[in-house]
Formats: sequence, C-alpha cells, structure tokens
Amino acid sequence: MGEIKVPWAINDHGKLTEINNATKDDNYYCPSCKTSLIIRKGKINVHHYAHKACDYCSQETVIHKTAKFLLQKIVSDWKNGLTKAPKIFRECQICLSSVEQPLPDKVQSAEVEVKLENGFIVDVALMGSRKILAGIEVKVTHEISSEKAELMPIPFIEIDGNVFLENPNEIVVILDKFNPVTCNECKEKLRKYVKRAKKIAKDLNIDLPSSFYRFGITSCWKCKKEILVFTWPNHSLFSKNEPLKKPKPQSIRFEYSNTIKTKYWVNCCTFCESIQGDYYLYNRSGEPFWSLDIGGDNREDYYHDMLTIAYQSEFI
Repeated sequence: MGEIKVPWAINDHGKLTEINNATKDDNYYCPSCKTSLIIRKGKINVHHYAHKACDYCSQETVIHKTAKFLLQKIVSDWKNGLTKAPKIFRECQICLSSVEQPLPDKVQSAEVEVKLENGFIVDVALMGSRKILAGIEVKVTHEISSEKAELMPIPFIEIDGNVFLENPNEIVVILDKFNPVTCNECKEKLRKYVKRAKKIAKDLNIDLPSSFYRFGITSCWKCKKEILVFTWPNHSLFSKNEPLKKPKPQSIRFEYSNTIKTKYWVNCCTFCESIQGDYYLYNRSGEPFWSLDIGGDNREDYYHDMLTIAYQSEFI
C-alpha cells in the first residue's frame, strides 16, 4: 500500500518533534492517527517519519493535522519566551507587495479545532485572555469553503499547509480576512501626497477635508494650473445628486456641461472656473480618481481611497 511520510511527530511526552531532532531513545507517533512511526534517515531521500498507508489516515490528513499542531507549538514557544513572535507575511492592500507582521502581544495562546458560536470549527484559534481573537485555516488540497469564509464570525487568514511545513518560520497568507495592512512605501506616498495637497490648499486659501471628501491633485486642462479636485461616497459619473456633507468644497458646483449637454455636480478649476469633467478625472490613467472604487463614509474606506489616489498619482 506504500508509505505515508510524516514531517513532524508526537513523542512519548506529547511534544511535537521535527525529524532531525528524533532520537532512538524515544517513540514517535503520527499526529493524525497516533500510529507508531518509523524514522527514515537515509543518505538519499529527505529525512522523515513514516507509517504504512491505511484507510483511516492519508498524506492530506497528516499535513493538515501537523500544520495545526505546529502552529500551536510556535505560538506556545513564543509566549513561553523561547522564540520571537511568529511572523505573518501578508499583501499590502494597495500595491500587493509582501508585508511582514509579527503576531500581536495580545495573543495569549493557540488552540486547535475550536468550535465557534455559529457551529463552524476553526483549524487554529488565536486566543486572547478571555476570547478568540482570530483564526487560521490550513489548506492542503482544498481551500476553505465559500460558505465558511462568508460566515466566519472572527477575522481569519488561510495558509498553505505544505508551504508552512517547509518553512515554519514564515506564515505566508493565501487568503486574508484580517484588517487590511499597508506597506511603508504606500504610507510614505500618502504622507507626501497629503503634504503637497495641504500646500496647494493653503495657496488657494481653501480647507483640505480630512473625511468624506476624498481629494486629488491635478492640472486644469484649460489654464494648466495645479488644483485640487474632490470625490465622495456614493458618487456616480455625471451625478445630479448633491453631496450633502457640509462643508462642501467650493469648487464642487452644479454646472452645465457642453460635452454631455446637461447639468451635474462637477469639480471646477479654482482659477479659471472651467469644468474638470468626470470622464477626465475618473477614466484617464494618471488622473486622481482613475479606477477608484469609492468606499463608504467611514474612516477605513476613506484611508484606503486616499492611499489608492496617492499610489497612482503622477504628482509625487
């Protein structure tokens, strides 16, 4: 029937043991089915534990169980002062570059296969002092179901069990349902963008909004001067619905457009008062609102939209 390869085993003392730390003086068992294991340390093949294939255990269940127990061990070693905080590698919400994050200190422990309030079982629960803070799902051949992902009542990430067991020092995320993360480069772009926008606003003697109205830097198509333009939640192209949030930037007006032959709420140049058409601002590469999917009236969406505007800007 062949053999099942086991990368980590449980010893007589219940400790998860990597193959290179195995000794002849101890017994080792499969993390999945508890079958006694054989130590394979030949000169040709990669070192591993093994047991015969059987109906109640498989390579997939071994990888799945081992990855969960290893995650628990890594968190335990960290909280006991044996190692540094485990590193999670996520994607920046804007540029998609890799961002390294340590697990936060508020994580106190990790528990395997915890039942949640809605009946789903999370592979590994990251525990605070009194409650579940987040979860980690382990993929081997099948990713988390769409139903479970949608109904999961806690923040969670999914990792590839095979990849994790090859390098347990790095927890590489393949599905991210934690709060969004931003790389330092994108943060710095936003800082520079806001600094420049503040200078323009000061020169124009206007207030720069810090919520609701997203702002962009552009050059007026007619007079070529540098100006600020604005967009807002629920805005649609050529909208006739007035943005109701006060104070409204003075350069947003209900004006008639010769291009589309109707009035709509539009940005106007602070200098020459010419219309800065929606098509120009939203559908041309390099313009401030190009490809922007405007979020809602909340702090997180505002920050994300401003990061996006700064990231694609040609003015920094």
